[in-house]
Amino acid sequence: MKKWLENVLYHYGTVLLIAVLVLAAGGYMLFQQNSVPEADYTIGVVCPESLSSEETDRLRQAFEAAAEDVNGDGRAAVQLRVYRAALGSEGQDPTQLGALDADLVGKVSGIFLLSDPAAFDAATGGLCTRDLRKFPSLREATGLEFAVAARPDHPKAAQYTAMLGKLAGQ
Repeated sequence: MKKWLENVLYHYGTVLLIAVLVLAAGGYMLFQQNSVPEADYTIGVVCPESLSSEETDRLRQAFEAAAEDVNGDGRAAVQLRVYRAALGSEGQDPTQLGALDADLVGKVSGIFLLSDPAAFDAATGGLCTRDLRKFPSLREATGLEFAVAARPDHPKAAQYTAMLGKLAGQ
């Protein structure tokens, strides 16, 4: 048995070491992928300029204050997807427009914050319903004025509507 083990390690030691390293790396990646908490809400932000990390954090905190734990993990988590796009203008970044299209087609975001709601409506064909209420906590968080549009056909539309009601103070 000892000779057999020495023979195997002598001839296949490098291959076995590489296999162990690949399995360890794969296990680590699977662990990382499955240990990331899933967001309860996903919100798209469509504006011509990118938001700073401070503005994004304040905006996320404003939404999380009104959000409820939908997936049962013990905390309300909001993911913001910022699309730097001035819809209807020349010279758009096709990557940003493609990501926004994928979000719309895949029904990823249930709410969109819009700097130019008319251009968004024209670009999406009225896919989202504008919420005409005022949201002072969003303006306070970023100093920017956003229009809010909701996806009525989103699977979690009722939860998004409830969160918007809390944000508007209703």
